[in-house]
Amino acid sequence: MARWIIVDTDLDTDCDDVGALALAHRHAAAAGFRLAGIVVNAPVPAAGRYAQLLAAHWGLPTLPVGLVDAAAIADGMAPYAAHRADCAPRLYNERLCGKYAALLAHRPPPEEGVALYRRLLSEAEDGSVVICAIGFLTVLAQLLDSPGGADLVRRKVRLLVSMGGGNWPEGWDGFNWRMAPKAAARVLNDWPVDLAISPEGENVLTIRSWQEGPPDPAREAYRIFFPDRSLRPSWDLLCVLYGLGDRSLFRGRTGCRFRYNPETGQSIWTPDPASRARLVELAVPPDQAAARLEEILS
Repeated sequence: MARWIIVDTDLDTDCDDVGALALAHRHAAAAGFRLAGIVVNAPVPAAGRYAQLLAAHWGLPTLPVGLVDAAAIADGMAPYAAHRADCAPRLYNERLCGKYAALLAHRPPPEEGVALYRRLLSEAEDGSVVICAIGFLTVLAQLLDSPGGADLVRRKVRLLVSMGGGNWPEGWDGFNWRMAPKAAARVLNDWPVDLAISPEGENVLTIRSWQEGPPDPAREAYRIFFPDRSLRPSWDLLCVLYGLGDRSLFRGRTGCRFRYNPETGQSIWTPDPASRARLVELAVPPDQAAARLEEILS
């Protein structure tokens, strides 16, 4: 069976999404996967174009890229607009799309996100798709609510890995779920197949291997975000690595059901042997996890 991975990313106000996409590009084939597409869940046209720019830079000029339909987002994303304004000096999408515009020549705009999901899932073999959600769950919520969307997920998707919070045995939402809590609740509480919650990465600092390399559309996102060449926590990278089937760094807690409350932001795990949810935890020291990521990205 051909296995596909789709990365669903808020590729806009943090640079670790770039590292996660680079990891998916570099490691997918070795892990037995095909990178089937990128869905951008940040309601920013330049974020979709930058995803296309990265794909072209990595030699994948026709890789499907989708963008959330901002008008259809029930949560409104007002908190995100305020957050984005605070990040203005470190935003990289517009700057890099302008600098490397030649790589985008003749490329049509990204597809609408739900339409891309439906097309890719329809083309995939049953039970063959892994989705790594390293941003808001808005497009996935829209997919579930679309006609026949939940059944399409049930037939085609093997695993969703969501990075956003969910510590054991109870905790609070992280940035990704907090920006669109109703969408997060729709997906996390109602996902019809296997679900992995991945809150790890705060103490796993990367990407040292990129610090002195020549400038390119991926490295420069980190340098714009961190002009002093700081290392960055690797939440999104670990989520993608787990989605690609690398279990050497992780352990999974199973046998419990996960529930997320969009009103309070609280999450809780309760015993349920029939649950298809699991919590992803690091099973190795942070430095060892960072070294593994650096090995793939170097």
